[in-house]
Amino acid sequence: MTYIDPENCIDCGGCAPACPVGAIEPDYRLSADKKYWIDVNRKRATETPVISARLPALPGADERRQALGR
Repeated sequence: MTYIDPENCIDCGGCAPACPVGAIEPDYRLSADKKYWIDVNRKRATETPVISARLPALPGADERRQALGR
């Protein structure tokens, strides 16, 4: 799982199409029950390494993408 630090995010949306399972949404589109992910990302982004290159998709990503209709 990749975490995006909301303090460093510039809201360009460039990460959303790069997500192999379509899990990235702008904060204004999150439902109230998903808002906790902002704090999860804030915390975990400080604990994980910075990704500077695209990583290969995880096993099952293609199937998940198809299930989501993307």
